[in-house]
Amino acid sequence: MSIWPYDEALILQYVETLALRSPSSQAAARSPLRRFQQFIIAHASHPPLSRSTLEVWLRDLRTRVSLRSVIASARRTEGFLEWLVGEGILLETPMDATRRRLWAPHRPDCPRLAGTEPA
Repeated sequence: MSIWPYDEALILQYVETLALRSPSSQAAARSPLRRFQQFIIAHASHPPLSRSTLEVWLRDLRTRVSLRSVIASARRTEGFLEWLVGEGILLETPMDATRRRLWAPHRPDCPRLAGTEPA
């Protein structure tokens, strides 16, 4: 991963892929993603998006919102990161690397874990 792809258009495109009907639901989906991007830009080191950066973000978020909100934001953000990978904008999510490191030795039959999934 190189530079964090801060672009409002990416958030808008991702939210359009979600089954959200009302403008208020779409706005509610965009809001935590914007805050996540702002946090990453302000706090990330190199690479800009690592597991440790995500952990810092979650701990910071927990100081300001309920655990339920942290979980909801984390789920929405995970979907966004996976979408960015699917669009070819990020190479992988921090959790992809973690899964590969922890599980690939135990599951060589799983292409995603072994890092050999076809593009």
